[in-house]
Amino acid sequence: MANKDEVLEVVVKEALDLENVPPEEVFETLRCNRNQRKEAIIRQMIAIEEMAASTISQALIFMTRS
Repeated sequence: MANKDEVLEVVVKEALDLENVPPEEVFETLRCNRNQRKEAIIRQMIAIEEMAASTISQALIFMTRS
C-alpha cells in the first residue's frame, strides 16, 4: 500500500469508495486485526463510562454538601 500521506490524500479527495474497501485492507492499514480493534473500542467505552460515573459522583457529593 502507498504511504500514509498518499492514502490520506486519496481519501480526502474521495477518490476511494470507502464502502467497498475490504475490511482486511483497513485492518492492515490500521495495523491491527478485528479482535485488537474490538478490544480498543471496549477500552474506550469503559473509560467513557468511568468518566461519566465520576462526574455523577461529583455532582451527588456537591448536592449533599449544599
